[in-house]
Formats: sequence, C-alpha cells, structure tokens
Amino acid sequence: MARVFIDGFESGGYDLWEERSGSPAVQAISSGMDGVYQLYLGYQGGHYVRKLLPPAAEYWVAFRWICMGGSSDYVFTFLDPDGTVLGCLKADTGVFTAVRGSSTLLASGTTSASGSTPFKLEIHYKPHATAGVFQVKVNGVMEIDFTGNTGTTANIGKIMLGWTSDFNGEGKWDNIIVDDAEWVGDTMIQARVVNGAGDSTQWTPSTGANYACVDEKPPSDTDYNRGDADGELDLFAVGNLTGNPETIKCVQVQARCKKEGAPPAYLKMAVKTGGAVYLTSDVGTKLGLMLSRYGVWQLNPNTGVAWQPSDALQIGCKVVA
Repeated sequence: MARVFIDGFESGGYDLWEERSGSPAVQAISSGMDGVYQLYLGYQGGHYVRKLLPPAAEYWVAFRWICMGGSSDYVFTFLDPDGTVLGCLKADTGVFTAVRGSSTLLASGTTSASGSTPFKLEIHYKPHATAGVFQVKVNGVMEIDFTGNTGTTANIGKIMLGWTSDFNGEGKWDNIIVDDAEWVGDTMIQARVVNGAGDSTQWTPSTGANYACVDEKPPSDTDYNRGDADGELDLFAVGNLTGNPETIKCVQVQARCKKEGAPPAYLKMAVKTGGAVYLTSDVGTKLGLMLSRYGVWQLNPNTGVAWQPSDALQIGCKVVA
C-alpha cells in the first residue's frame, strides 16, 4: 500500500471529512499554497474537521499549513477509531512540538512556527507505549525525531485539523496527503474536473448532458445525474495534468452523492483506462444526505505500474443494488 487519502480542497468543499464542528471554510488560497482553494479554521468556537481512515498502526502525512493563531495551536492530531486523542503536532511557545495525548510534551523543534509563510510539514507517527515514533519534517528537514512512549498502543483511525475548544486551532491547511508506507516527500495535488461525456452515459441527467450536471467547482446540487438500476455506469472525460510531473503517486476519484430509495444501495467509483473499466469496492451512501465519496488507485490497474501522464483516463460511478 501507499497513498490512502488526498485532499487539496480543490472541489471547493470539505465534505470528504466525515466529522466537523464549528464553521470550517474553504477559501481562495494564500500566497505559497497550491491550487485554488485551502481550508480555514477559526480560533474561537472549537472549529475542526476529522477524517476517518482505515485503522493502521502508523501513518505518514504531509500538508501545508499557515499559522493564524496564538501560542498554543493544534496543527495536526491523530486519534484512535473511537475518537480518543493519541498524539498531536502543536505550535507551542513559538516552535513545533510533538505531544503525547493532548498535552504531554515529547519533544520540541527549533524552527519558529509563527508568521504568515506556509510550512510544508510531514509527520511519521506510530502510537506505542514503548516502541513509538513521532518524527516531524519542516520544509523537508527533520525537525523532531522522537522514539519511545508516544501514546497508548492503538491503531490510528482518524485524523483531525483544528481543535475542539476555543483559541487553539486557528490556521489554514492545504494538500493533505496520507500514506501508510513511506514519507510523502515533495508532492502536490492537481484537481482534474469533468469536461466531457465518457464512453458510458447510463445515468439520467436532470437537464442537458450528463457531464454538464457534474462539472461545477465548487459543487452545485441544483443539477445532477441519477442512477436507478443495478449496474448503470456513468463515465466522464477529464482534463490533462499540467506541468511535467516526475511521478504520479495515485489517482483519487471523488463524487458527491446521496441515496433516494432502495435499491440501489451503493456506488462503486470507476476509472476506465487501457480500454477496461476498474471499480472500487462498494461505497456507502446515506438516505437524503448529500455526501462526498472517493476511491483511490495507487497504480494504473491496467498496467500494474505507476500512472503516467500519457495514460488515457475516464472517471465515473457505477450503481450497485
């Protein structure tokens, strides 16, 4: 395995994060951030977002962050599947600190954690009572390298941006990347938006062409496509990557969806490449509630090797009864 989840907030929303509090806001990027959008969390009122992850003994994460708060900000938090805080990266008394639980200091860095310049932060965290790891890189340089008691020995099941109480979580975040095997490194996220119909148009558009109902950014729920029968597949063309990427670490397909009745009960995210369609496992939906769902392909499923910029690609969804 490798990449597990990515989010640059380039959809114009944050609803890939299943748990939220306060008033998170997606806004135009600040200087030094990537893409078009970033996430802002305020300083008063307990603003945060949480992402559910497959439970794992350790994770590597990377993200961009701009300090907006005071002297004790929670920058990134790891939780167990039940929501208990395992460990945190904080910006405390002007420097980055590794913390066990929510308050026990493990180690401090030396780089100033204040100012309005974005930091590229990477964390390798393994919660364990004796053989734990808490490593932090700031702009590619190891800042904190702690081993030992990093928290209750438990699987990581959630990550959190921001904090649960007043005055402790203000900041701006971008390009969240989660990996279960290695350091993320110098990586960026590019969002490709639907720009045409693909080879299968089996869902019913609310109006006009199917692709024109799902090409808005930020997303709009006023037009949509509807799949009513088991096996119906909608595919869409997407634009090419820009620049000259050296490697492509994964392709993540994201769709905004809700359930209106039964059947159908599920979706499968889809890619078409090399003339064949490849599907994720079933992705759950909720009755009457519009949510974003996603699927990740680490490798090109047609070739079994890393994606190439020249690979032909269509993306879409399939109805599962």
